[in-house]
Amino acid sequence: MTPGRPRSAAPRSFRASLGGALLAGVIAAAHPAAAARLTDFTQEELRTLPSTCLAQRFINEELAAPVVPDAERERLSTKLGHSFIHYHHYCWALLWLARAEQPDGDKFNFHRAIDNLDYVIRNADPSFALMPQVYLLKGDILARTGKRDAALIEYRNALRADPTYTPAYLALAQHYVDAGDPAAARAVLAEGLRHDPRAQALTQKQAELGAKP
Repeated sequence: MTPGRPRSAAPRSFRASLGGALLAGVIAAAHPAAAARLTDFTQEELRTLPSTCLAQRFINEELAAPVVPDAERERLSTKLGHSFIHYHHYCWALLWLARAEQPDGDKFNFHRAIDNLDYVIRNADPSFALMPQVYLLKGDILARTGKRDAALIEYRNALRADPTYTPAYLALAQHYVDAGDPAAARAVLAEGLRHDPRAQALTQKQAELGAKP
């Protein structure tokens, strides 16, 4: 060390660059729009998301202008609890899925969608009210990519999370119909109606299967 130079002293150029970086950080904090975006999804893609996604903090920050009023976003956040902070990964999964299903879409986007859903499953509380949606979407993607046995597990996970979740019963019933087992499909629908006798979608599907030879 050069005699007489304080141990904490830094070269002038380094101090200047550090000061600039700190200033940039302050500006970004004061003006969130100036911060880097988390994704490359277009504004058009983001605005196709359901309202629950558009109300989520990290999705809202990706938008050029808010879509859901602040009061509604705060209400949803309070209602859904701390796990809602992870929900944007479900929303990103929807967008990766949409890209994968384009005529010339990159099929690796199916994998990206699954990765985002797994993030929610790992990090959100199992009692999170929107968890059945996460399991259902994962099951649907697995089914679309030919992993039918794995899809079956996710549909059942959705029903364990919420035994009244009608969309999971419908998906599971269709799984058995596609597998050539209408009896199993009818049993699934009957199970769903035991949990929610007023579920008209299950009654309609049951009638549809009952009319088949």
